Amino acid sequence: IPHTVKMLPLHEIDSQSYQMTAGYRRHLSFNESQRGNRYFLQFDAAAHIATLYFNGRECLTHRNGYTAFRYEITDLIAFGSDNVITVKLDTTENPSSAPLGLVIDYLTYGGIYRNVYLDERPQNYIEDVFITTPDLHTADIALTLDHESDEKVTVEISKSGIVKAFDTVEGKNGHIQLKVKDAQPWSPDDPQLYTCRVKYGEDEQIYHFGFRTIEINENAILLNDREFFVRGLNRHQCFPYIGYAASDSLQVEDARILKEELHVNAVRTSHYPQSHAFLDACD
Repeated sequence: IPHTVKMLPLHEIDSQSYQMTAGYRRHLSFNESQRGNRYFLQFDAAAHIATLYFNGRECLTHRNGYTAFRYEITDLIAFGSDNVITVKLDTTENPSSAPLGLVIDYLTYGGIYRNVYLDERPQNYIEDVFITTPDLHTADIALTLDHESDEKVTVEISKSGIVKAFDTVEGKNGHIQLKVKDAQPWSPDDPQLYTCRVKYGEDEQIYHFGFRTIEINENAILLNDREFFVRGLNRHQCFPYIGYAASDSLQVEDARILKEELHVNAVRTSHYPQSHAFLDACD
């Protein structure tokens, strides 16, 4: 993983060549000492209809080759013995899976073409953190916890190891706004990034973001309140021979080529969610 169901020719690819039913299996074990935590299987993408089994039990079917999915396996784990993850993958252009069924003008390939990992969390955990910057000195952190409690949530913003802002709130879903007076704005020419560290009980998650504002008026696009000329290209996620199954390092290299060799400052990410590695490289 990442995996393509069939190695492809460089030219004249036949769309029928990657349409099939594929199977994947992985064995893993858990020690008795690992009891008490919660475990999720995370799939960043699998084209196109994935049915997940754990220890022979059918868990879910995900019908979209471009979006991530996850499933909690905590109650299905056999601690102290062998466990088996199995995935049945339908890579055909089945109309029940978006965006198939209508007219599309690109090849859809097949395979578990992005990362798969085991996400180990404590009983109370951070489900999601979404960071926006309403202005160039404010970070709005939207918190989603698996359930609310009296346990405190600590949010910290830092840069180069230096803490710039800090707050502690009750363990509830909601927004926290932190001010960073001397924040350096993010731009493609000067991509200043900050670290947001969120801690909730035993769970700790780390995110990276930049302070930036984007506005469109009738005359121009404004980045950080200054007129910004967009010069960009369209980009698909497929590569020769391997279709969609590009490693993280190849995703990063694609961003480097766009920026350093083609000298663009924007990319149209057609027509689906992009690899985390590619988005991080763009940031």
